[in-house]
Amino acid sequence: MFEQFQNSTGAGQRVHRAGTWDITKVDSDRFRLVAKFDDGETWASTFQVLGPDKIENKDYNYVAIRLPR
Repeated sequence: MFEQFQNSTGAGQRVHRAGTWDITKVDSDRFRLVAKFDDGETWASTFQVLGPDKIENKDYNYVAIRLPR
């Protein structure tokens, strides 16, 4: 189950989507993620590992940080 943030109406809402994903190692600190959703949509992007809790999405130019619970 995937969960994405949707902001098309100006208010954020969670959208649950089912599908599969594959990860391919590009080099020592980069990987490619491909998500194939059950509705036929495919999403792919390349990430660079910046640290144990931080990755950068090279295709969409953002940094994701894992926050402790």
